[in-house]
Amino acid sequence: MREGEFEVLSGNQTILSSLDAKGVRTRRIANDFLEFQATLVNTSSGDLHFQWIVEWSDAQGFKLEDPTQTWQAAYLNGKALLDIQRVSPTATASKARVRVMAMNEIK
Repeated sequence: MREGEFEVLSGNQTILSSLDAKGVRTRRIANDFLEFQATLVNTSSGDLHFQWIVEWSDAQGFKLEDPTQTWQAAYLNGKALLDIQRVSPTATASKARVRVMAMNEIK
């Protein structure tokens, strides 16, 4: 659940016990925005139904709001993969993490 020195996944602990993040990468793109890529892996043989969103923070750890982003539903069969890719809302973003919640969990 950790890649390098920062937390990649956060949120619902039940879901996180069966979810991992692989191939986590970031890079600076046009206008110095941060691009984030990761593959979410269902490590269990059972199905996972959850929602996810990428959260951004600046170099000081302050959360950056992204009014254009919405929670995404995901249904992963046992051992399935989900590739995700997002671009930060501002050039001040320095970190990204994937937050997961159960489908019926209040946001």
